[in-house]
Amino acid sequence: MRILHKLPIKSDFFKNVLKLSSSSAFASVLTALALPVITRLFTKQDIGDFQLLYSIILLFGLLGPLK
Repeated sequence: MRILHKLPIKSDFFKNVLKLSSSSAFASVLTALALPVITRLFTKQDIGDFQLLYSIILLFGLLGPLK
């Protein structure tokens, strides 16, 4: 985070946007690096089952607050 102090950005909004986008980029890189390990540990069927379950959970998570 010391890099943010060196940038000439004065607005808190732009600092927060930079923090959010950099953390999102870091998460994407981490996922891309972990993908070969995950595909070695699990079969296509296991990954597909997990993705289906995860999609259903996300759907209920989005619809839950609507009541």
